[in-house]
Amino acid sequence: MQFDPRIQFPRLALVPVLAAALTVGALTAGPGSEPSAGALEAATPVWQPRLTATELREKAARIDTAIDRDLKAHGVAANPASDDAAFVRRAYLQIAGRIPTAAETSAFLQARGRDKRGDLIDQLLGSPGHFARMFPYWADVFRLKDRIAPQVSGEPYIHYLRESVAANKPYDDLVREMLTAEGPAHQRGNGATGYFLRDRGMPNDNMANTLRIFTGLRLECAQCHDHPFTDWKQKDFFGMVAFTGGLRYRTSPVEGESGRALVEEGRRLREELGPNFARALARIVQVASTGLEGSGTGAARLPDDYKYADAAPNQLVTAHTLFGAQADLPDPRERATQRRRRQGGRDAARTPAGQVNSRGAFADWLVSPANPMFARTIANRMWKFTMGEGAIEPFDDVRLDTQAANPALMSALETLMVELDFDLREFQRVILHTDAWQREAVGAETDPEAPFRFQGPKMQRMSAEQVWDSLVALVVPDLDAKLLPPLTPRAEAVYGRFEELTSLTPEGLRKLAEVESLRYSDPEAYRAMQGEKRAAERMERQDLQRQARPVLRDLAQARRRGDKAAQQRLLAQLETMGADPPELMRQARTLQGLVRAADLPQPAEPGHLLQQFGQSDREQIDGGHRDANVPQILALMNGFVEDKLLGNEFALAMTALERATGPEDRIRLAFLQVLSRAPDRAELATWTKEMERDPGPAGRDLMWTLLNTHEFLFVR
Repeated sequence: MQFDPRIQFPRLALVPVLAAALTVGALTAGPGSEPSAGALEAATPVWQPRLTATELREKAARIDTAIDRDLKAHGVAANPASDDAAFVRRAYLQIAGRIPTAAETSAFLQARGRDKRGDLIDQLLGSPGHFARMFPYWADVFRLKDRIAPQVSGEPYIHYLRESVAANKPYDDLVREMLTAEGPAHQRGNGATGYFLRDRGMPNDNMANTLRIFTGLRLECAQCHDHPFTDWKQKDFFGMVAFTGGLRYRTSPVEGESGRALVEEGRRLREELGPNFARALARIVQVASTGLEGSGTGAARLPDDYKYADAAPNQLVTAHTLFGAQADLPDPRERATQRRRRQGGRDAARTPAGQVNSRGAFADWLVSPANPMFARTIANRMWKFTMGEGAIEPFDDVRLDTQAANPALMSALETLMVELDFDLREFQRVILHTDAWQREAVGAETDPEAPFRFQGPKMQRMSAEQVWDSLVALVVPDLDAKLLPPLTPRAEAVYGRFEELTSLTPEGLRKLAEVESLRYSDPEAYRAMQGEKRAAERMERQDLQRQARPVLRDLAQARRRGDKAAQQRLLAQLETMGADPPELMRQARTLQGLVRAADLPQPAEPGHLLQQFGQSDREQIDGGHRDANVPQILALMNGFVEDKLLGNEFALAMTALERATGPEDRIRLAFLQVLSRAPDRAELATWTKEMERDPGPAGRDLMWTLLNTHEFLFVR
């Protein structure tokens, strides 16, 4: 494929406690926290395609037909099929979230199978890299953060989503689980509670977010006044909020006699030990009891300043849907009337209704295939994710009567989503097998005011995660093989701490609270305790180093002698001791933090390359961006590329480049590594002269130049 000059890809030129058992902080630990002991879950489950080859072709053809007819009707020519070099790079970036290695590119370009493109798509969809691609996307949608509140960890919510993405959980099941989750937030199996806890105490905002994510409707303004562009009223919005009425953000993690004993001990100790102890106890209780309780009352109150004639301020409203079938719920007013009769005639309008599982009724209504907005919204979202543009735009600001520019395409996508039972990976598989996705990308020459006709996928800059993961793939060998399992050590530490807290005896509660009360009564003593713990850990490491020193000395001598048997014996001895050889320790220090974005803290810390390239801060839905800025240029020119790649003795790409023989081989390898293509004649001639003049610096200059081109940063 020759680049269109209007896309402006420049041609290349040389540009010279105490013990861990007594620290509450483990529940809200930051990036540097140590994991608790505990068995990790199994790695990503093996994925098997569900559609046969014939079914796959038929469903992909349906989408292609809708696109091709639309192109013909509007006099627009479809783009030609992409060449293999462009395809393999696009496939890895779109499906696995990173550029392919030189070996992966070469293997595909040399393959001769009849359907090597389809084979690669299916291989990547079943690879760990696909999890690493999809998890950050959904983390952005659902605003995942390591810490939800000062004493509320986000790790269980992160674990829940990691596990769901890895297992390819059907989308409707995922949504239903989040909308009906109950129980302590830090307990194993309750990570889905994070969806409501992310908007803790803000049911109106949570409902607005829910409608936006799952139906594409933007009703934030209806919290305060009637919607200015539809017939929906403020009262209608609160009818939706009523589905989550009565939701409480605290639970009782310890039941029965032991729970009552702890409560009694807590009350007694508060009186005995005073306010600092009470604060420490409250901190412990918050960690243990934060969660969700209540299936939903189906009732909510209008605001005190409600100003419309159809209801009174603070009036109780019952749950009712904005469109489609109404949920089948008991009438909360009738239940309130019955309660009024039992309680001696109190005002029924001001008596909250009991729990009637309105959250479950809402979830069933929302995810039903009969809901015209649910399937349409997720189908349009995944189409945009794959093709770069939605069939309906903006994809999260639609109305019931919004029509796609190509109605037949939107109908085909919606039907496909329902036919596949909301299997998002299989849905992507169908799109990836279409002719439309495999054509040359559509660049900057399109009219931004005109509907996008999908004569090919839309060319885009990489996302922050694609940039980071691609750069790290140039440094770390077998990057995807190093992915963490769905249950990370950070989440395991949270679960373990919760289990410790909820199994405390009254005496254990007293000891823990006494230690934690030092946080307020004597902060210096509290910090000293923590410092003693860290010092003990340092001494343990130093002691190990002292024990290993003679073995390391013998290992160095064996290497000088070339005695391989002695080397193997000494390496095994180091492994038994729990010590690493010097080069492995040095390599571990050099590669520290160079893991895929999916395994980094969520979100990355301020100043991280991910943040520089637009990773969301997770405060807004879909908060990431791909806008260019100056810090990005500096990061590639003088930051990551210099520090982690060009100057790194362990960097995969650079060591491979050093082993290449001859100038032309080195140049071709560099192009394959960064751009997944061979150099053209002009590029080869220019860089051959530089390589012949001074091979070492020229190799680094070539890699630096390739990584600082627009071509590297764009998915074409």
